[in-house]
Amino acid sequence: MPTRYGLSSASPRRPTRLLPNLHREYLRRQPGVSLALLLSAIMALAGCAAPGAPRAPSELVPESVTDLQIHQAGTGVVLHFTLPRQSTEGKSLAGPPRIEIYRDFQFAAAQPQAAAVSGPPTVTLSAHQLAGDLTGDTVTWTDALTADEFQQHRGQHVTYKVRTAAGSSEWSAPSKPEEVTLAVPPEPVRELTATMTGGAVDLRWQAPQPGSSPSPETFLIYRTEIGPGGTATAAPLASGATTGMSYRDTAVEPGRSYRYTVRGVAQVNGKEVESADSEAVVVQVVLAPPAAPEGLTAIPLRTPGGSPEVDLSWEIGGEANLAGYNVYRSEQPGQRSARLNRQVLAAPAFRDTTVTPGRSYSYTVTAVDPAGNESQASAPVTASVPKAGGGPR
Repeated sequence: MPTRYGLSSASPRRPTRLLPNLHREYLRRQPGVSLALLLSAIMALAGCAAPGAPRAPSELVPESVTDLQIHQAGTGVVLHFTLPRQSTEGKSLAGPPRIEIYRDFQFAAAQPQAAAVSGPPTVTLSAHQLAGDLTGDTVTWTDALTADEFQQHRGQHVTYKVRTAAGSSEWSAPSKPEEVTLAVPPEPVRELTATMTGGAVDLRWQAPQPGSSPSPETFLIYRTEIGPGGTATAAPLASGATTGMSYRDTAVEPGRSYRYTVRGVAQVNGKEVESADSEAVVVQVVLAPPAAPEGLTAIPLRTPGGSPEVDLSWEIGGEANLAGYNVYRSEQPGQRSARLNRQVLAAPAFRDTTVTPGRSYSYTVTAVDPAGNESQASAPVTASVPKAGGGPR
């Protein structure tokens, strides 16, 4: 949990004892004042200055949740909100938090509701139950309606409120109510697959079969990181959107594992409704080298001084983990010999000045990542160096 929900290091301030000092100062300056007036002044000061009892951090009442958002996903409703960081007195809260969620079904459009809550909460969540639904201070929790509940309330308006408590404190005031109308969602997408290519994750899937459900117009890609124990480290986040049946996730890090699902999104009565999650796929990102260079060409040349050379060039790679290139030469096609360049080449070009007239050479090129990992070799090309006195100049 975030450290800001820990106990405050500042101890409660004790009430300052002002009245005896005021009494003595008053007597020193006004020796002839009447006792009745003196007592009246002291009582007035006592009524104005007596502070209330200090409250421990665990007793502070949290501020209300102010950013509650909800949307339908499948036959459930997703709630998204931020836990309050301060109490109503502007002080740091003690954790762990507790959350109450209130749900109300209505046939007609929701009327403005009272700020208070009535009846028991639909669900009460503890910090332990929120472990997989937290991203920092943000809660993403799904109210998974049963099939019977959804059929019973389909077409109705459902309203949610939330309130929180920290430690042993009283409950906060409830959030402003948020409402959504339950509609038939799109069917989940099919056959989600994931492959690693050039340090990125390529996702592909198929749209649901046409039917009575609304057809998705766009697709949301949800991703969450998987920890060493195989559990999610945070709530799934919508990491991308597309109108096609594929998506390339380049914002991945080597050595980490990610869980992906895809949801279709359809417009129903002017509002977006998401499908349920597709089948999940888990990808472990490994440190893969770049792809092999393409388009290698080798052109024999002769310098003005008469020394033969071979000019090499190839297409530049577009991978994010590309650091440079290595060039290899062999006099036997298909076999890679010693590397020609001493340092990794930053540009997709090289000139071989160590060739002998009348011989043929086979060249290949590899791409290198920042860790020194090499790609597969490019397709080989052969260059025949003319004998002395012949060939291009």
